[in-house]
Amino acid sequence: MTPSVVDCQDTSVQAAVDILNLGRSDEDDVAVEVSSRALNYRKRISNIELDENDGDIEVFDVTFPKNLAAGVYALEVQTYYDGSHLSNTEVAQFESVCGKLSEQPTTGTATKAALTLSQSAVSLKRSGVASVGLQVTNTDTATKQFTVRINGAEDFSESFSPKTLTLGPGQSSNVFFNLKGKSDADEGTYTAQVVVESGSQVVDAETLTVRVEGQASSTTGAATALSGLGGLSSTTLWVIGDIVLIGLAIAFIWMIFGGKKRPTVI
Repeated sequence: MTPSVVDCQDTSVQAAVDILNLGRSDEDDVAVEVSSRALNYRKRISNIELDENDGDIEVFDVTFPKNLAAGVYALEVQTYYDGSHLSNTEVAQFESVCGKLSEQPTTGTATKAALTLSQSAVSLKRSGVASVGLQVTNTDTATKQFTVRINGAEDFSESFSPKTLTLGPGQSSNVFFNLKGKSDADEGTYTAQVVVESGSQVVDAETLTVRVEGQASSTTGAATALSGLGGLSSTTLWVIGDIVLIGLAIAFIWMIFGGKKRPTVI
């Protein structure tokens, strides 16, 4: 990716994609596609011919407007054989620092904190749940209150509330966010910003990559059936079954012995 960092005046980056045919036959319909939802960019190069163990490099000029908001942007790179059969997916990133310098405080002492993600990338299914764990450490010399939020998740996740922490000097705390995938979210790779704030000041931030794919499995029929019975336990169901069987046995005996009419003596 060139350049890997852009400022307010930049309007493009170049992504050089190195393609290698690792198959056992020649390919005459290879395609490579680069896309970014955040940048509203998608381009495909098709009809690439690659002999066995042969390689090629395709360059994509990814454009965007000036003054691109500060943050890390992900490009999803996918290769195909026979035109439409997906063979590989990779993610490349670049960062925009536009406006970051103006956000720094010019007076006073800045609050300090350290943010650590348990993992920088997670997979999320539509209507499913994925947990994002992180740790916040107060590296300041005084007790501070921090707010932790995830920005840019509205395209793929239902809304959720930020977390508030009060930490003493050197104290750390673990925080968990449960992302619930939207049922109508498009499959693909998204990026979001995990941000730690103190008041109106952003003291640390990390990029989270989220891969949305597939639909979460629905509730099983067995669970639904038990729910329809009012949540009765299996033991309770066996007791009811025994009572019904005993009642049927009594009725059967009565029909044989008690149901017959005795002869009348005249």
